[in-house]
Amino acid sequence: MYIDLTNKISVDLEELTANSNSFLEIVKYTQPWFADLNPNITYNDDFIEYALTDFGYRNTTKVLYFMYSKKYIPDLKLYKTNGLEIIALIDKKLEDE
Repeated sequence: MYIDLTNKISVDLEELTANSNSFLEIVKYTQPWFADLNPNITYNDDFIEYALTDFGYRNTTKVLYFMYSKKYIPDLKLYKTNGLEIIALIDKKLEDE
């Protein structure tokens, strides 16, 4: 059960990485505003226009949001819950010895 969940999380991460990298390659080589983006989340007008009107960007963003929020995060939460249950069982076993 735990190994299956670990494998599922690994597949989720691989899928997220592939989709993110593929999308970044397209944007990196086709959008002049890409170099202007910075970690302080300051967006220029060209990026805002692109984000609001480009179907590819909007669809990719939706897919990535769905993958993170509906697949990856719930799997991580379940992984943590199962891990804590296993730790509790180990602790109980150690106390009983």
